[in-house]
Amino acid sequence: MKIKELTLIPILGTIIFLTSLIKIPSIFPGAEFQMSAPISVLISMTFDPKIYILAGLIGSFLSFFTGISNIYGIIVALVFRIGVLVFILLIKNKNFCLLFASSFGTSLSRIVLSKLLGLPLISLLIPALPGMIISGVLAKLFYEKIYGRLLTYNILEERIWSIALRWEHLKIIIKRTYILVGLKV
Repeated sequence: MKIKELTLIPILGTIIFLTSLIKIPSIFPGAEFQMSAPISVLISMTFDPKIYILAGLIGSFLSFFTGISNIYGIIVALVFRIGVLVFILLIKNKNFCLLFASSFGTSLSRIVLSKLLGLPLISLLIPALPGMIISGVLAKLFYEKIYGRLLTYNILEERIWSIALRWEHLKIIIKRTYILVGLKV
C-alpha cells in the first residue's frame, strides 16, 4: 500500500465518522437521515474500492469506540457500504449510481437488520424511504460540486509529484557526478 493511501484512508474514515454525526431527525423512530450516506457514495465513486471499504471500517470503528454505535450499527454500516460498492461495480452508470446506490445499500442493510432483530422488513424500509431519496439527491449534488475540485487537486498533486521526482533525479545525478569526479558527497 502506498503512503498516499495510508494517509488518505484515515482521513476519509474520519470524514465518514464525522458526517455520521450529522443527522436530520424524522417523525418516525430510527428513520433519521445520516449525512454519511451520500458522503459514502461520493467516496466510493471517487476512490478505489479498497480505500472506500477500509475508510468505512475506520469510520465504523470510530463510531463504536466513541460509544455512538453498537455492534448492530457496525454490521448495518458495513452491509450498507458493501451494498453501495456492489451496486456501483455492477451498474457502472455514474448518474444512476449516484442516485440509487445509497438506496440499494440502505435496503440491503435493512434486510440484514430485519433478519438480525427478527422485525418485519416493511417496518424498517418504509421509515427509511425519505432518507434514501435525500441521500440520492445529495450524493448527486456533492459529486458535481466536489469531484471537479478533487480533479483539479489531483492534477495539481501530479504536477507537484512530477517536480519532486525531477528534483530527486537531479539529486541522484549530482551525487553520481560527485562520485565520478572523486568528490565527497
